[in-house]
Amino acid sequence: MTAASRAGLDLLTRIQSGNIDSGYGGDDCDEVDLLSHADAATLTAVATDREARRYGFLPDFQFITWDARKAVMTATLSCRRPGSLG
Repeated sequence: MTAASRAGLDLLTRIQSGNIDSGYGGDDCDEVDLLSHADAATLTAVATDREARRYGFLPDFQFITWDARKAVMTATLSCRRPGSLG
């Protein structure tokens, strides 16, 4: 299985810089505590700051997504006629 985490560019930049406090201030989530465990090396930016604002990906830390894919096995089949050598 492979997995990828995705986030907006602004959030990724904040995590990389260590400046994780956006001043959110909501009582539903401790943004600083949540993001203090984030590893920027595992994130891929999927939206510029402008795109994130346009599509409403705010507050940005609530729009971290992940994508998991199950490995696919492939096989090569060989059809041979009876009595053939290959």
